[in-house]
Amino acid sequence: MSVREQIINGHYRFIPSQWKKVSNEAKDLIKKLLVVDPEKRLSVEDALAHPWLNDDEMRNTANQLMQLQTSKKRKAEEGEGEPSSKRKPGP
Repeated sequence: MSVREQIINGHYRFIPSQWKKVSNEAKDLIKKLLVVDPEKRLSVEDALAHPWLNDDEMRNTANQLMQLQTSKKRKAEEGEGEPSSKRKPGP
């Protein structure tokens, strides 16, 4: 079955070796978001209310990742504003 057919039919599996560090709550949310029938699939509101997205540890980790990404983006933008004589040569 092609990837396209798998997506259309909602055929997927969590390969244990690749998903062993993912919590059951996270997998539950993913399963509910991958439901093919839109009437049975989680709404945005229900997804945002899911326990996994409301877990304090997960929320703290997500905030740290967003701050790191913002910091990296800011540094990259600041580097673009440097005079060409101070920029490091590219590869």
